[in-house]
Amino acid sequence: MENKHHIPKGAQVFSPKGVRDKFEQAVKAEGGDIAKVLQNKHKYKELLELWHSSFLALSINKWINKKYFMYTADNSFDPGPPDVVFLNEDDGEAFPVEITELHTSAQDIWRAKGGHHLPKCHLLIISRKNDSAFNVSEFARTIQQYDWKFERIWLAIYTSATIRWTFFELFPPAQSTTVPFIQFSTKNKDDMAFYY
Repeated sequence: MENKHHIPKGAQVFSPKGVRDKFEQAVKAEGGDIAKVLQNKHKYKELLELWHSSFLALSINKWINKKYFMYTADNSFDPGPPDVVFLNEDDGEAFPVEITELHTSAQDIWRAKGGHHLPKCHLLIISRKNDSAFNVSEFARTIQQYDWKFERIWLAIYTSATIRWTFFELFPPAQSTTVPFIQFSTKNKDDMAFYY
């Protein structure tokens, strides 16, 4: 896939390490309070989109050994989707990622994003649910009932005990009964070999 996402020449493109550095600067500016950064979605909108995207990029690198760098598309003159563009500098492959949060249900995600016709774009749903009984398989079945115009839909779930991000591939539907996933943990030495 060629890069048709109009990343302006000289634009700031971040690796996951670059995003981490930018995130740490924001935390320092907030007196060391990580929660102030994570909860201020207005002030840190682009940074938080990069932050969540960076763990998807790391998981993809671990999965298929491809390093994607990220550009915040919100910086462009086009106010619409996507939020972040992933760019593989080795082969020029690029794909856009639209990011949204899961607060209540799949129906709410459909109401917010179902009208977008973005067949080459990934939708990244960030789960804000703290319920350990959250049923990913049931959520995936509900998501798959809708007529999505995205290439792929991911559900991101963070597990604090293991410092692990898990990305469930909800769409297109899997050929098996289990929901496929990729994951990355900064506590895992093997995973950290894919950190860039």
